[in-house]
Formats: sequence, C-alpha cells, structure tokens
Amino acid sequence: MITACCDGIDMIRQLHSLAVSGGFDSYVSVNNALVTYYSKNGFLEEAKRVFNGMGEVRDEVSWNSMIVAYGQHREGIKALGLFQEMVWRGFDVDMFTLASVLTAFTCVEDLLGGLQFHAKLIKTGFHQNSHVGSGLIDLYSKCRGGMSDCRKVFEEIPEPDLVLWNTMISGFSQTMISLKTLLIASGRCSVSVTALMIAALSA
Repeated sequence: MITACCDGIDMIRQLHSLAVSGGFDSYVSVNNALVTYYSKNGFLEEAKRVFNGMGEVRDEVSWNSMIVAYGQHREGIKALGLFQEMVWRGFDVDMFTLASVLTAFTCVEDLLGGLQFHAKLIKTGFHQNSHVGSGLIDLYSKCRGGMSDCRKVFEEIPEPDLVLWNTMISGFSQTMISLKTLLIASGRCSVSVTALMIAALSA
C-alpha cells in the first residue's frame, strides 16, 4: 500500500498514522518502506525519525535505505558516518549503498577517501557495476577535474546502462572532442545514436 502511494506525501502520512495506531509499525518492512518514500518525496527528517525509532529491529534494508536517503539529499558526512556504523555492526551492503557512499564523498569533496573506497570496490568486484560506476565517474569528474580516470572507470564496466552514459556525458560536456572519441572508439554505441547524442550536446 505504501509503495502504491509513493508519490503522495499526504497519503503516506495517513498510512503512517494508520500503521502506528494499528501496531503495524512493529514490522520492519513497513518502516523500511516509510524511510524510502519519505526520502523520495523530499522529507528527510521524517525518514530519520522512522529510522531512529526502529531501534534494534533494523535490518540490512533499513540501513541501506537510510544511507541512500542521505545520499539523495546530499548529506555526505551523515551518510559516511552511518555507513561506517553499518559495517561495524556487521550488516551487508549492496550497490545502492555503495553508490550513495560515493555520492557522500563527492558532497564533501573528499577525493582521497573516494580513492581509498574505490580500491576496496575493486577488491570486491563492485567497481564493474554500472550503478557504482556512475558514482565513481561523478566523484572523479567533480573532485579531480579531469576525465582520464572517468574513462578508465567506464571502460571497466562490461555492460554500461543509460545512467552511466548520462553520467559520462555530463562529465564530458565541457570537452566535446574527448566525448566524441569515447562514444565512437568504445564501440558500444551505434553511429546513429552517437550522432544524436553529440548533436544534443552541441545544441
């Protein structure tokens, strides 16, 4: 029900009140959904209150959801702190958590921390995930200023998705020659699609 009403904040609040009055707020899945959809609708404080109120019943999804929420709202330091606590408590992380941590490093302009985190991602193989790769490219393009590292990240991902392409385009938007070279030389984009993308950027 909460998922179905994810775009209506008034309905989410009504369902939240119903969950509390009916005792359904003791279910971790209900609280996880509330954290996610409060955050998606721009209400980070409400998401934090739900997360903090869960106490020890929080599971991996709970922690991941709150870290993602901090990342979405560019609360870098808080996301990093929560990630460290999550790891210390022995919870598993997923690609969305890792991407949010990378967003956190970008927010606080911590390139050194991002580089160290990248090294850990390589050891676990997560650096080849498109979602994580987008976070790495965003970090390097905004904190390092050059695109050589971004291209290396891009070329290590076997199946780049649309989000990854968009992140690369955003990073290369100020260096059109390099972008043309990447799109054509990569062999991953047809000539017609390449032409459309370049034309769109040149407009």
